[in-house]
Amino acid sequence: MDLDFDAFEILSAEEERVIAEMNQTAKLYDDHVTIPDLFARQVAITPQQTAIYEYGSSITYAQLEEQANRMARLLHAAGVRPNQRVAVVAERGIELLVAVFGVLKAGAAYVPIDPDYPKKRIQYMLRDSACGVLITESAKLQTMLGDLPESMTTVVCLDETKMRADRLTVYQRSDWERQEQGSWACPAGENDLAYLIYTSGSTGDPKGVMMTHKAVLNTLFWLQDTFCLTAEDVIAQKTSASFTDSVWEFFWPLIYGAKLSIFSSDTVKDPQRLYEQLRDDKITITQFVPAQMSLFLDAVPTEETDHPLPELKWVFNGGEALLVNGVRDWYSTFQQAKIANIYGMTESAIYATCYLIDASPAEGELSIPLGRPLANTHVYILDKEGQLCPFEVKGEICIGGIGLTEGYWNKAEATAKAFTQHPKTGERLYRTGDLGLLRPDGILEYSGRKDDQVQVRGYRVELKEVERAVSVFPGIKETAVIAQTDEFGVTNLLCYFTSLEKGLEVDDLTTHLREILPEYMIPGFFMELLEMPLTPNGKIDRKNLPQPEGRVHRSTAYVAPRNEREHMLTKIWAGILNISPEDVGIHDSFFEIGGNSISIVRLHRKMKHALGSEATVAELFSYPTIAAYMNHFENQSKDDEQLDQDLMSLLDQIEDGSLDVSESIRALDHLKEG
Repeated sequence: MDLDFDAFEILSAEEERVIAEMNQTAKLYDDHVTIPDLFARQVAITPQQTAIYEYGSSITYAQLEEQANRMARLLHAAGVRPNQRVAVVAERGIELLVAVFGVLKAGAAYVPIDPDYPKKRIQYMLRDSACGVLITESAKLQTMLGDLPESMTTVVCLDETKMRADRLTVYQRSDWERQEQGSWACPAGENDLAYLIYTSGSTGDPKGVMMTHKAVLNTLFWLQDTFCLTAEDVIAQKTSASFTDSVWEFFWPLIYGAKLSIFSSDTVKDPQRLYEQLRDDKITITQFVPAQMSLFLDAVPTEETDHPLPELKWVFNGGEALLVNGVRDWYSTFQQAKIANIYGMTESAIYATCYLIDASPAEGELSIPLGRPLANTHVYILDKEGQLCPFEVKGEICIGGIGLTEGYWNKAEATAKAFTQHPKTGERLYRTGDLGLLRPDGILEYSGRKDDQVQVRGYRVELKEVERAVSVFPGIKETAVIAQTDEFGVTNLLCYFTSLEKGLEVDDLTTHLREILPEYMIPGFFMELLEMPLTPNGKIDRKNLPQPEGRVHRSTAYVAPRNEREHMLTKIWAGILNISPEDVGIHDSFFEIGGNSISIVRLHRKMKHALGSEATVAELFSYPTIAAYMNHFENQSKDDEQLDQDLMSLLDQIEDGSLDVSESIRALDHLKEG
């Protein structure tokens, strides 16, 4: 007799009850509305209130509405309609928000592309998304003009430009600013696309995630229900528009009357500058990747006050697993600002679960939970057969509800693979690839990944995409890319490869990767092997790849330190990168021997404490070798010393009367001009 094992219930009545109650998340929110509808509603309430700060300048709600309406009129005249896609390639700032709101008001979906992405990645996204219109800045347009896809017919510059192209209609700032004033009705509906954001792809190419107004607004409504923004709140906008966390930073404050403060990428990289802007702009809500939060805490002055950021109320953590010790460190510094551990992904309209932490974890707590599903969101733990898991049994986290993506743009096969169905109700569920479990109290826990996807400094990375980029380099035979977490909880990528001829130049390989991949996807370590270790069935045995010891590649000839200061710097570098000081030459790039944006912040702090270095994090990025750093700061020191001597000489001349007042003013001006 054949047995139907699916007919057997493996869940107890209590488990079924808890799963059902946990997912009773129904909540009535405004329907038949779009992001532009809600923004226009807020403009009518607070037209003269500041909407956005940016480095000393600002724009009111009414001004942002007016500029976005003009942009929408121009785009509509250019043929833009609902569900069409408009690429936006621009730096963070007021102009970017004008472009994004203009696209949405025209009824289209914006496709944000980071202008710092490699040229080939930008080309791929423009080609794959088949955008007919590009909004960008003239300087960026100049670098892209010869590589725009055939689908592109129109370019709108956010500034002035004289560039023209035979097959393109090119508009400039004055063209959209002279559009008619007045209100503008968004022609899109709640089920039309709001944006298309690209994520790392397991097939080797980025995938465009389609998201409707209804889906993303569900998350924004939940955020407002939970954290209740007011006109006194200020949100830090410090995430690239190419990543899903930027969506709530953009729209949540601006549909509820709060303020948005723009943070430059240099400020975000430098914990000291980041702390100062959070303080000066009176930020009330911001977000951190856990590894970044740890570095930030080291820059917070605790000796001056018990409340270093008195206005800060909430910090959202996401992108990586939040560690118990990280939460304890936070609450040892901040007593008022609370942590929300919010879990989700691009495919689930930013977030899917939340766990609010209002105090330091108790002794004996080993992990920070994911919490419970958001409003109108369902979360289930499914086993390999697609059945619901009992309590404390590890399975794949699967998400359903209003916030789900429609799928991946132009990738039906990838979309079908990414989704499954609830075993009983048939509800469409997104397969996250994350492992988790359900506790008897209805709280979800995170347990790692089931595939080759990792989080690197909060960014989602498919290791297969990195491997594909490596594999197309001439001379590469086989490659394996793995992720390792260091003692500070930072994830690093290691690349192993075999080549057709031993001795492949790794610096050429890294140059090749920088033309294809963003910085956070480039491995920090490379190791050439004679052959890959294999499993019994002939696959690469990733668990038995050798551990890197010391230097794994050098792109320049080794040059030893020349003086005591350079010797000290090599020791500091070696300590940060966990290699021998003998493996650090003065012409070696920090990033080529294992450094990244997290470890360079740690380097900055160490150099400041050990050497009294006044270099900023941005300067360390600009001078990534010891020789370049020494040359820059030695010359700067000499220039400062000469300036001091010239100034003292000038003051002596003024004092002894050999220079009159007008001559002394001209001389001072000359010194200031350098």
